[in-house]
Amino acid sequence: MKHLKEIFKSPLALMSMALIGGLSIISTSEFVNGEYGIFPGMWPIILGATFFMVLFAYGNAIYDAGRLEAIRRSLDPLKPKTLNHPKRFTLRLLAAAVFSLAIVREFSFAMGMLTLYQGAIFWLFFDPFLSVRRDRVWHYLSVWYKTSYLDLLFKGNKMAWLLAKLLLCATSLYFVL
Repeated sequence: MKHLKEIFKSPLALMSMALIGGLSIISTSEFVNGEYGIFPGMWPIILGATFFMVLFAYGNAIYDAGRLEAIRRSLDPLKPKTLNHPKRFTLRLLAAAVFSLAIVREFSFAMGMLTLYQGAIFWLFFDPFLSVRRDRVWHYLSVWYKTSYLDLLFKGNKMAWLLAKLLLCATSLYFVL
């Protein structure tokens, strides 16, 4: 049990588990694994992509919470006072796109929609994971001027924030299926 707790505290272990677990679930689809896939349709792909993104979001939240705490404690004026949100967004989008490309194996509408779905899942889970990890309420929205553009977009309106996330998940899921 002690080792399991350590795994869930390690971003690298979570990322590895997300990749291996997500691809394992996806491999049960006949779409991906023709001869050996046991489930028809897109549901194993959806479940695998969701598993991947939830663990990916959790690992990123652990890492970002540590970085934000280090930045908060830093008294060095040369260190940045915030994370580079556009760069981090691009890297996370790239991870979702590569994962989608590994599944669909071609640049197509389905690959784009699967990437959008994974982005929506990441967005839905990352903020609550990060907030709880930083000892804040799960629906905490920063209104500080150097925060994420997505948080500033909602300006503290938690209901619009949650509805936008759920609507993006539902819409992208509709197009994936």
